[in-house]
Amino acid sequence: MLFDWFADLLTPCPRHFRALGYLRELRGIRARERAWSAAWAPHLENTRGILRAAAARCTSKRKAVVLGSGWLSDVPLAEVAEAFDKVVLVDALHPRAVRRQVRRWPNVELLAADVTGTTEAVWRRAAVPGATLPRTAPDLFVRDPEVDLVASVNLLSQLPCLPERYLLEVGVQSAEAIAAYSRGVVEGHLEYLRRLPGAVALIADVEMKTLDAAGQVVKREDTLFGARFPYRGQTWDWPIVPRQRRWPHHAQHLAVVGVVDLKGA
Repeated sequence: MLFDWFADLLTPCPRHFRALGYLRELRGIRARERAWSAAWAPHLENTRGILRAAAARCTSKRKAVVLGSGWLSDVPLAEVAEAFDKVVLVDALHPRAVRRQVRRWPNVELLAADVTGTTEAVWRRAAVPGATLPRTAPDLFVRDPEVDLVASVNLLSQLPCLPERYLLEVGVQSAEAIAAYSRGVVEGHLEYLRRLPGAVALIADVEMKTLDAAGQVVKREDTLFGARFPYRGQTWDWPIVPRQRRWPHHAQHLAVVGVVDLKGA
């Protein structure tokens, strides 16, 4: 606990990200990955495989951009950094461990950014009755002619989650407005990926499946807030919450799609 508290102090975190729980979620992801490392390993390797395949298709390798770099567990950073002249890792927050890790590659840059462009506005408007929730209009790297590869990594379904949770907790905005915001963020990210230069790869979960003790699916939930996902690619299950001793009756798996070439899919 003391180490986590110290690490939090050393992770730059703007006020609106902290209020919406981004720092807490960052630490939670790390804890879950450590607890369920064996169950998560195939998903992480499948993700890295999609990124390797996408990088291999690029005839020019000037700049690669990774959206949702997180803890880098699902990013083959050494291979990408060796292949491209420059690599930009984009996430809302970059933990201290990641900032230390990337120092060994002088061509790797960290960019702290909200790729939806809406989080601060959500924080400011959440408690204002009648306030219009923001619409996403991301444009990072859209006009950068040097970008040869962009990868959105296990990010799509997560983009609206913390803002949605915050809005529901504050309880001022209508359920309909919050649902429209969340769906708009997912749709906006997919449209954004289509507008980016270079090749684009996408790894995203599209469905949550609850499994009983016999391994049968007893519940399915859309994880994209009703947004249409028109792409096909490699598919696999990620046991995001594997069956465990303290919860023996159910497990939760995410259905993941890995698209090597989104523009050609």
